[in-house]
Amino acid sequence: MIEVSAVVAGSCVPLGLLTVRQALDLPHLTAFRFCQATADARQERCLSRRELEELVRQ
Repeated sequence: MIEVSAVVAGSCVPLGLLTVRQALDLPHLTAFRFCQATADARQERCLSRRELEELVRQ
């Protein structure tokens, strides 16, 4: 699961948790932020669209 936020007027608006495939279906024209919690859940790791595509291939 990936936490997705949209960038609106310079601020991130949380959209919720999506699967990687759902996140990739979001429009390319809108600025989205894709984050994944690390194993210890203390930090988030933000992913690019390319990194999401790699996760789908695995």
